[in-house]
Amino acid sequence: MGVQHHHAHIASVVAERKAAGPVLGLALDGTGYGTDGTLWGGELLLVDRDRFERLGRLRHMALPGGDRAVKEPWRMAVSCLYGIDPMGFERWLGNLPERIGREKVRLIVQMMEKGINAPLTSSCGRFFDAAAALLGIRAAVSYEGQAAIELEQAVEPDDGFYGGFVRKEDGLWVMDPLHMLREMMEDVQRGARVGTAAARFHNGVAAMLCEAVREASRETGLRRVALSGGVFQNAYLSERLESLLAEEGLEVLTHEEAPPNDACIALGQAFVAACRLMRERGELDGP
Repeated sequence: MGVQHHHAHIASVVAERKAAGPVLGLALDGTGYGTDGTLWGGELLLVDRDRFERLGRLRHMALPGGDRAVKEPWRMAVSCLYGIDPMGFERWLGNLPERIGREKVRLIVQMMEKGINAPLTSSCGRFFDAAAALLGIRAAVSYEGQAAIELEQAVEPDDGFYGGFVRKEDGLWVMDPLHMLREMMEDVQRGARVGTAAARFHNGVAAMLCEAVREASRETGLRRVALSGGVFQNAYLSERLESLLAEEGLEVLTHEEAPPNDACIALGQAFVAACRLMRERGELDGP
């Protein structure tokens, strides 16, 4: 019985917390196949047990090289900056071309221009990879999530933030964080410490996510939001976002026993499957 990956993430929180009724859900992770044929990973969902609706997503980014981009975060740095400034993106790459090789950067650009092995993704995890690569923290990894983990470890106390955007596009709330990277690199070029830039990056992402949830809450009337996905292993981001959502008067549901990464997927799948079977037998209340 097929259960969409990010639906399962949020359903696992619903099951674990025994939440009744529909909830808003933020599912943030690496990449998982979406129902529209793109690679999801930064999703705002409405989940009601065995049913879900996609309300929003992160802005699409090219994933140059597919799985190679997971192992080489510098590819996402090029992709994100190229996505907002195709003609002048290199000025914001810092010393990345020297570290990687300018020819490699040019090859990635050609892949994106020609649409060769550069599928679209809304992955929050890959966006964190891009920031880590630009700050010189990690250009290549030995395991998935390494760059994001080391980016969190670099954070130094700071309340500043880089600005993201939330807009309605084709019926979805689109969270656009890409300009944060350019703002971050401008900050670094002015002399900001890596730890300061890392903090402001995290703060900006949390503020953008909170804005999207707030808009979806106003639109749907739902006041509970569930958080799941590997990105929420980042304690700094999680705590910051939970605090912002609470300030909006929203009830935040998080994992207490299951972890937020893919280890919770089986629970969510089993819960959704059980609800479907109960619905088929007429044992599930509600529509």
